[in-house]
Amino acid sequence: VQGSMTFLIAMKSPSLSLLTACTLGPLALVIVFYIYYYYGDGDHLDVVVVGAIMSFYIMRHFCTTHQQTKALGSCAEHTQEASVDPESQPLLNDEATQRGRNIVVAGYVWSMLLASAVALYVVTLVLVARAEVQECIWQVVLATTFCGSMHLALSSQNQFLGKSAIIVFVCILPFATTDRMPFPMQPLGCPSPVNYFMMVHSLVCAAALSFSPSISIQLVKEPYQGWNPSRDGRVCFYFEAVPLLCAVLSIVYLSCCWKWSQAGTGQHDVLSDAVYHITWSLMRPCYAVCFALYLFAMHAECCGAAPVLSGFGFFFFAVLCPLTDTSMSHAHNTICIDGELQPLPGLYKDNTLGASSHHVERACFYFSMILFTLNGVHHGNWIDSSGSRKVERFVLCGMLSAFSALTIYRLLVEHLDLFETNFAVWVILNYFLGYLTIIFTEIFAISTLRCHRLLVDVKPE
Repeated sequence: VQGSMTFLIAMKSPSLSLLTACTLGPLALVIVFYIYYYYGDGDHLDVVVVGAIMSFYIMRHFCTTHQQTKALGSCAEHTQEASVDPESQPLLNDEATQRGRNIVVAGYVWSMLLASAVALYVVTLVLVARAEVQECIWQVVLATTFCGSMHLALSSQNQFLGKSAIIVFVCILPFATTDRMPFPMQPLGCPSPVNYFMMVHSLVCAAALSFSPSISIQLVKEPYQGWNPSRDGRVCFYFEAVPLLCAVLSIVYLSCCWKWSQAGTGQHDVLSDAVYHITWSLMRPCYAVCFALYLFAMHAECCGAAPVLSGFGFFFFAVLCPLTDTSMSHAHNTICIDGELQPLPGLYKDNTLGASSHHVERACFYFSMILFTLNGVHHGNWIDSSGSRKVERFVLCGMLSAFSALTIYRLLVEHLDLFETNFAVWVILNYFLGYLTIIFTEIFAISTLRCHRLLVDVKPE
């Protein structure tokens, strides 16, 4: 494509960022889980610290770029640079990114992972492992099946069969998700007939993937190409679409919680429960992919914290997320206990493991906002073709408002208990400001600015 720069982000050999994400990410996840389990969340001081750090970071970057803009404005060299066609200039300036190479994913890799995940789940059933262990292993089966189905859809020469793999998975997924307000018509028992059907689908995909060609993945940054971008016949989609989808799904599930709170109707109903369950069944693979893509887009040389946060979020949503229990869904939540679906006993706070996982889940949501900010700042995503930083300033102001409101609310209301508020104020100040900023920014970036997009190229064996 004329006037575009292609940057291949991942590497064939293990890179520092990948090793960091696969080692320090899970390690940090285990440590944080342990702290929450035994010590709680410190009256929300953890969130206060995270919000304060990000507020300081955004303000510092905002002031630095403002000073640089003023200095360049009075410089003749800046005028000369502005006269050059901006579309011919690379936007990703770090040398580590430019040295990156293409990542190739072989079909047999997903085939082995799928078969191993299903075998491990069968072993947990035979050994009658704890329900929590079974559900975590089952989440691994769902995550690997999703990735394997996507590989088939992208690499299969028969488009009907390839797309059928991912369509079948998406249709089964809500019924195969056993927690977060399951459908009333879901078969009782763990494993249920739906679990067996999903395992059969996983094994069929594993068999097909063993003969599937490899695919190569590239990350490209170039001008707007329309809602259905194409390049040399290869499969393309916008990188920004994944964080956008995660933010929209988060708004939907939080809106259901809003309805159930005293600020809404204060009651559950079949429709809101179904929307909540479907949304959460989709959110888990979407967030896992989102964290993986942030790792794909950012290097440890660019920001040392990014691989750790990416690995943290990916392993939580790919493995540990079924452990979560919430106050909104506790009374209606179900979990596999002794081979049957039973309501969780006692109060929400009595389920220490579920409450701890809920705190970790909350941290992952904030980490996704942090990675959104870091990725955009370090890659210049919000600098338009003329070099203007107006969009970047808008985004930074939005995220600064989100993290500042989060910090002040958690400190004054929930830690010091100086004020009383309802759920509506809580959800707006803690989540909606950040998610709405992401939604508006990604829509604007896809529509007008040069934006990332993933290109998938099939490489026959």
